[in-house]
Amino acid sequence: MEIPQYDPKRPIIEFDFKVQEYLSFINKDKYDIVLKFINKYFEKSKLTFKSLLSVKNIPEYYLTDIDNNTEILNLYGSNTLKLLNIEFDLNDINDSTTIKFLSTILKTINYKLVKKKIKSTDSKNNTITKIFYSVNKI
Repeated sequence: MEIPQYDPKRPIIEFDFKVQEYLSFINKDKYDIVLKFINKYFEKSKLTFKSLLSVKNIPEYYLTDIDNNTEILNLYGSNTLKLLNIEFDLNDINDSTTIKFLSTILKTINYKLVKKKIKSTDSKNNTITKIFYSVNKI
């Protein structure tokens, strides 16, 4: 796929769409790595995801299970970081390490982990969303 070139004769929205498409193309390998890690993380919970956007309404306790965090981050964390070419300190794993780790790896592919409070139960769920950048804001 070629890098999109801006043509002043065409609408900016068309260029914006081509840029988003190009960014998705170059992030495909990283996306697959992140999705594979997330599926490994939730394997014990018997949750499997076909896409990152299908990760919705995950209760907070799934992400703060210290035993699962330690096991998964020790087994797959360093390799995932190496494949994504990012740095993250995995020496002190605690109940918030996984949330920080997931946020870090998701950010590399323009996704983020969003925490939503559920009013009826007073608990918190997590959802993965896509971050959209517009050429108008760049």
